Amino acid sequence: MRLTELVGSWVEVGDDVDPREALAKLEQAEHVVVTTADGSTLGVLDEAELTAFDARDTALAALAQRFPPLLVLADHPDELSGDELVDLAELVGRIDAHHVLLVNEGRPAGVVSRATIATALPLDLLAADVRSGDPDVPALGYVCTRCTPPYHLRLSTPTPDGRPPTCGRIAFHGEMEPDA
Repeated sequence: MRLTELVGSWVEVGDDVDPREALAKLEQAEHVVVTTADGSTLGVLDEAELTAFDARDTALAALAQRFPPLLVLADHPDELSGDELVDLAELVGRIDAHHVLLVNEGRPAGVVSRATIATALPLDLLAADVRSGDPDVPALGYVCTRCTPPYHLRLSTPTPDGRPPTCGRIAFHGEMEPDA
């Protein structure tokens, strides 16, 4: 999965603006990246988070302790395997981050929301009771039901040609089925 395909629209605002000014910027983007005068990032906020602040004339810097946890991927790779995407999703959930900030060369380069990450997850890597994910993402888990007991295989990345692998136990069983 290309990480840049998951990036939502964002705009940078200074920590000296108040929540109303930042909300006005959301007419142009989905997220605001709040930065200090020296270029440090304080957080990433969306409309719901900005609306929750009741301080009208208070600068965002004074509200920073109420920002959601910030997860930053610095100098990130553009390609993430399905397992890396699942690891990222688990980390986002564990620290309760709402957004992931992508940073290149010390500057904000993109924002990926928690919901976007959940939608991009391959369905076969999720627990059976989870109903999000992208059915177009190639499977990484396969099973040969012709084997007794069934032979299970989990790939770290999709096969180069996108086709299922052949049974690793008995080759004439042919292609394996996605393990749902």
